[in-house]
Amino acid sequence: MLIQLPSVFTGGKISVFDGDEEVDEEDEANFITSFNMGGPNNEAEFACHFVCHYSDCQYEIEEITSGSRVLLRYSLCYSSNDVASPTANLLHKS
Repeated sequence: MLIQLPSVFTGGKISVFDGDEEVDEEDEANFITSFNMGGPNNEAEFACHFVCHYSDCQYEIEEITSGSRVLLRYSLCYSSNDVASPTANLLHKS
């Protein structure tokens, strides 16, 4: 999980990819989605934004072109003895 604190910036789009494959910018088959985190609309200055993804996904953060931002990165753990840990791969198979 990435949590962005209120910040003033441009650029810095975050893209999430399916973790089963190598990240290839030319191949959109493993692309899931992208987030601008409020930058283009100037919403980032006044609110927190967040992105969550499964642990088997990869993500890429583009360069900030102006300003600065603070991202907090957390690894959330799922613990259950009854069920397998959720993954993007399991979600695609169901």
